[in-house]
Amino acid sequence: MGYILRYIKIFIVEKHEKEMGKLYYPFKENRKELEEIAKEIRDSGRRIVLAGGTFDAGQAHLIHIEFLRACKELGDILFVNVTNHDRAVLRKKDKSSLLVPRPYYTEHVRALYVSAIDAVDHATVYPYVGNPDNPEDVGPTTRLAAIIKPNVIVKGIQEDGKGWGNQELIKIKRYLRYDPDLKEIHIEGDIDSTSLLEYQARTEEGLQEIGLFEDKRYLPQTV
Repeated sequence: MGYILRYIKIFIVEKHEKEMGKLYYPFKENRKELEEIAKEIRDSGRRIVLAGGTFDAGQAHLIHIEFLRACKELGDILFVNVTNHDRAVLRKKDKSSLLVPRPYYTEHVRALYVSAIDAVDHATVYPYVGNPDNPEDVGPTTRLAAIIKPNVIVKGIQEDGKGWGNQELIKIKRYLRYDPDLKEIHIEGDIDSTSLLEYQARTEEGLQEIGLFEDKRYLPQTV
């Protein structure tokens, strides 16, 4: 069930002839089309893989690219859910960095970035609804899975992260009411989005205003 990605500190530039993946944003206005596409794929016998994550980077992050390529190898068509920024990401990311407010990029920017990665066929931002303090609650990617019904759901695990727990597996399958393959991809590497963004912030002089589509973020004065 486990897969391992090893991050090598060599940046290799590859040329890929690939159109951007389809981006369904905002989700509410595109839900019907997303459901129809997923049904058409399933009816054709192709395997749908679903992955989710924050993907808080605005440029080609090598680990993100290799993670999503590994996800694609588990099936035929890859759907990616980008975690929305108004609740889930802020709760998870804001404590991880004192220098860079998280998420640094808005959900729209992050979804555009993900849809441009060669392995991704379809991307969206499922609006998070629920109570993260409720142990029986499920996250937005699981909620999206109930709509598109993927054959495989992938969880990316960083070096200090946890895999699928037994209670989590039971909760997800009870919510979905079917039995998808739940896979893990273990990501080994010492560069993440937070460290890259902190480096960028430390190398910029003074207070910078960042205008990113519908949102604005500010970098603090650095020494």
